[in-house]
Amino acid sequence: MPKINGLILGAVIIRLFFATFFYHPDLRVYYFHGQFLKTGVLNIYSYLEQNRASLPNSNRFNYPPLAYLFFGSWYTVSSVIAGPGLDTWINDWSGQDVYHPQLFFYQLLLKLPYFALDLLSLSVLLTFARSHPQKKFLSAAWLFNPLTLYGIYAVGQFDLLPALLTLLAAALVVRGRLTKASLLLVIGGLLKTYPLLLLPFVLIRSKSWRESLTILLPSIALWLTVQAPFFASPGYSQSVLNSGLANRIFSAGLDLGGGIVISPFVAVYLVILAYSFFARRAKLNLIPEFFAVTILVVLLTPFHAQWLIWSLPFALILLSRSPSLWLPLTAVMASAFGLILLLPDIYVSVGLLAGLNPFLKTIPALPPLIKAQILLRSTLVVTGFIAIFKSLKYES
Repeated sequence: MPKINGLILGAVIIRLFFATFFYHPDLRVYYFHGQFLKTGVLNIYSYLEQNRASLPNSNRFNYPPLAYLFFGSWYTVSSVIAGPGLDTWINDWSGQDVYHPQLFFYQLLLKLPYFALDLLSLSVLLTFARSHPQKKFLSAAWLFNPLTLYGIYAVGQFDLLPALLTLLAAALVVRGRLTKASLLLVIGGLLKTYPLLLLPFVLIRSKSWRESLTILLPSIALWLTVQAPFFASPGYSQSVLNSGLANRIFSAGLDLGGGIVISPFVAVYLVILAYSFFARRAKLNLIPEFFAVTILVVLLTPFHAQWLIWSLPFALILLSRSPSLWLPLTAVMASAFGLILLLPDIYVSVGLLAGLNPFLKTIPALPPLIKAQILLRSTLVVTGFIAIFKSLKYES
């Protein structure tokens, strides 16, 4: 136990450093929208459409309703702790935000929920360990992996929350609690859309049509209860139903003739679903399927850095159990991370330290290094499909 506590202490110190001193403007965008909850705004989509011309930031809120409640709730607490200066900072879009004397305090304060989500994720992850060495590996790998430090604490994304819910859903499936697992996936889908892609894999584990209905109907009811009030809202369809994930999945398609076009992602997704149904239906371990689907989004779409967090817990569980996956999974994560750093956006690299030195955000972004991108993308796709194949075939 002392060693585990020492690991956690070291990991917390590193996270405190990243959360405090690394800056990305996306964090302010999220909480800029979230601030309106404390003023009584429940329908953020309509509010933004009706007031866009008078707001200092014109971005849409591109996430489902529970994400707004998450940011709004914590911003309400944070504004009490920090005082009115936080409102001034969150609404300053003049380019002077990195010069604010309370910048580091505000960044740390707004990222504090991630620390709790991180430790909760670790506690759930450890329930998948089958031996003490696996538990030690999962602890070290989760606490010190660069993807979480970068995507969550440096960039400030909130993907740990839906990732935690998908991990909890996988743990419930192992225990045969399929209805509760499906409800958790729906809740995750009300934060970010991708957990809904995992729902069919839970559904096909049912033993009868009657059980399928007991799983599906509560899930549909929950989704509609939360989403339906916003269906008629101006801006909702562009913000949520026409989300970045949906666009990336369906934007490119293969023409099968006869007017039939299918996206590569959908085609491979259906193959994985069919394989899960016919070859693995008796297995309640959905770690391979959850890994395969979440990493497939990275392989076949222009992905964001934080999307790697979706696959991370499942990749680590697979690594702890299957030594043959070490090489392909390491290559997948390394090549994906390399592609992120080659993006023409200063805030994926040195711009993250603009809070320490504002000059850094004025440095020109990298030119398009096409050959390097092609090499990394090829490595990502090839090793990614090898990892998917191995995980589905060999993981018990």
